[in-house]
Amino acid sequence: MGHLSLLIPTRHLWLGSASSRDVVDVVVLLGAALVLVVLGTLGVVWARRRLVDTDDDASTAGLTLHDLRQLHARGELTDEEFEAAKAAIIGAHAPKAKPASTPRERLGGGPAPGTGAAKPPGPPGGDTAR
Repeated sequence: MGHLSLLIPTRHLWLGSASSRDVVDVVVLLGAALVLVVLGTLGVVWARRRLVDTDDDASTAGLTLHDLRQLHARGELTDEEFEAAKAAIIGAHAPKAKPASTPRERLGGGPAPGTGAAKPPGPPGGDTAR
């Protein structure tokens, strides 16, 4: 057992002869690391909220259809400009279209095999297995 103590200094083992000062130092460093992680996380969340605007306030900050009509009535917009701007505003607020059907359904076929649809009828004359 005496040779083992030469290879592993017991002073640096956690369960060895660590003083209360060493334990306090470790706890303080772990606490500081935890505070830095929490502050970093809060900073990232704050920055993402500022950079990625999820509110619809940005869509109402521009021109409205009423504004476009007034500009068109005063002659500040041509008919083509008015129609293009009106289509852009309406298109931005239009509901999203339903996803396209599958190619098989577009060609007039039924649902794809294995999707829970009814099985096709068997061969004429009933069951051939005997």
